Amino acid sequence: MKICFMERFIQIHNKLYSIIYSFTFANLLQTASVLLFIVAFSHLGEIVEYSKYRQFAYSLDFSTGIALFGLNLILLKNDQDFISKYFESIIILILVFSTITLIFLYLFEFITLKSFALYIIIVFFNSINQIFFNLMIKYRLVKVAIITSAIFFLITVVSLTFAYVYRQYYFQNVALIRMVCIFVSFLLGIYFLSSKLKTFERNFSFASLWHVARLAFPLGLSILIGTLSLYVDKGIAKKIFVDLDFNIYSNGTFDIPFIGLILSNISTYFLPTLSEKFQIKDFKAFKILLEKLLCFGWYINALIYTLILFNAKSIVLFLFSDKYIASVNIFLIYSVGLLFRVLIYTHIIVSVEKEKKILVRMAGELVLNTLISYILAHFFGLIGLVLGPLVVLAFYTVPLNFYWILTATQINFFELVPIKKFLFYLFRSILVYLIVDQICLFFTLNNILAFGCSFSTLIFVNRKEMLYCLKLIR
Repeated sequence: MKICFMERFIQIHNKLYSIIYSFTFANLLQTASVLLFIVAFSHLGEIVEYSKYRQFAYSLDFSTGIALFGLNLILLKNDQDFISKYFESIIILILVFSTITLIFLYLFEFITLKSFALYIIIVFFNSINQIFFNLMIKYRLVKVAIITSAIFFLITVVSLTFAYVYRQYYFQNVALIRMVCIFVSFLLGIYFLSSKLKTFERNFSFASLWHVARLAFPLGLSILIGTLSLYVDKGIAKKIFVDLDFNIYSNGTFDIPFIGLILSNISTYFLPTLSEKFQIKDFKAFKILLEKLLCFGWYINALIYTLILFNAKSIVLFLFSDKYIASVNIFLIYSVGLLFRVLIYTHIIVSVEKEKKILVRMAGELVLNTLISYILAHFFGLIGLVLGPLVVLAFYTVPLNFYWILTATQINFFELVPIKKFLFYLFRSILVYLIVDQICLFFTLNNILAFGCSFSTLIFVNRKEMLYCLKLIR
């Protein structure tokens, strides 16, 4: 009987593992599609046109994040009966939040009155697409999520190729392609989820609307503050810098997509176990699991940081062209944040039942990011602006997160974080890459071959840590 139970447990475990990584792949396809727009336009578009598109993309992403107000996560947390009963109210709330957000952007002159109605439509459809994706996760429709994401990616590639052939890389055209992709994704979501959507009740009332809004409020407020904090530096850049500087800053603060997804998925996978260990007060086991996550995050992020340190110029030239070569210094400074984002801190705080603290932290981040970023930008320009969020991350966010986690679990910081081991790993990685890179330079190897030699040597020297990460992923 025990063997059967264990076999069943392993089957469920492996199935969940497969599902998580399948949806990660779908997410990566969507992220790659959005990134393609930026890469193509930065190379082929004029500076002013590209600036318009970046502002459009920021406004779209910002508005979508706030319009959802955590409602997509509410769907994941609740059962089928809840979804069926309140789905209509969720859709209406998204429309209301979209409108309110765009009024805010209009008042602060980030969008014009002429484009207001168009923004409402596109933000609404983009938000519904996120709802559909979460429904796919809820119902474990892995193939549907991958097919939808793949079609989105394919349309993006084909459309941008046509724009290149016919030399039509203007803001209106590229923004139109992005909107068409969003609308096609919406139609695909309707098509693939039609059997589920037909079962949902049509019983809208203001009482149900109020119930859903009240239910989403704590999480939604956190997301609202977090989204404002995330985009405040971009808002400052638009307000006080010219188009070229705005583009340089936007490109320099580029996030490598897959790193956050990997850390988030690993953290999500361990979250139930961490919560269980905390609830039974098994802090020793909690510490072991947390240390595993911490080591995984450091090994991956420090390795990526080393690669960026020596290849920042090549990355910027490849992604954004030589028009934005000034983004290299911004990118190098911004990438230091990788060394602090080695954990998904919010997940850990949730596991120690300190959810209310998240809102306090986010409110502090928003205020500090706004003040420090503006002051530093005023005195030091783009360099000051990129330093602002980094200063807040290093001296406020990370220490506060660790304080709450460690006090709740009675764990000593120096017992949890092997500082010497981490620093040795980082310095060894940098030194090894530097030596091999200089040898390649001496023998005048081409850039691709030099990168291959340096990267291979780096992986070989850090093979113990890389095997550790692979084992944790498996």
